[in-house]
Amino acid sequence: DLRDDVCAVRVQCHYAAFSSATGQRRTDDMHKAGETADTVKNVLEDTIIRTQFPSSVIDVYLEVLADDGSALAALLNATSLALVTAGIPVVDLFVSCTASRIQNDTLLDITHEESRATAPTLTITVLPTTGNVALLTLDNQIEPSELQSLMTEATKGCLKIHEKLKTFIVQNAEQQFKTRAKEK
Repeated sequence: DLRDDVCAVRVQCHYAAFSSATGQRRTDDMHKAGETADTVKNVLEDTIIRTQFPSSVIDVYLEVLADDGSALAALLNATSLALVTAGIPVVDLFVSCTASRIQNDTLLDITHEESRATAPTLTITVLPTTGNVALLTLDNQIEPSELQSLMTEATKGCLKIHEKLKTFIVQNAEQQFKTRAKEK
């Protein structure tokens, strides 16, 4: 979908044969990879300032080597960090977190084993500066009264991740400046 006014975004995702928590390839990995790629692409098209690169293509390749749960959130966070580190302009450093409610407890960054439960599992991607939600997925049913609480806890998790990513970006930039200064 190459347009003259904005760049196109292409995303490919692959789950390694040994990526599952059990060490065995899951039969749904091919379908899951395609679904994950489409989801990440939608977030990127909404957050990359695509007018900066008209008639261009940004390719994103995601390789899942280990999936012990919360893979979509991890992939989105890694992609956000990679874009910013590469100097691709985005409207905000987007961050993602998965939350689940199991036996009246809210768990963040759930494992594959925890996600097997029939408990509601929510993945949210937020733009912390504006508070906008770029992605919201929900697996299993949840009472409407519990949805807001689960979203609030997941968003708090996103804000903690945001602080960690910002710290890394600043430290990485400082290190690059020091390295470049030494080279001159």
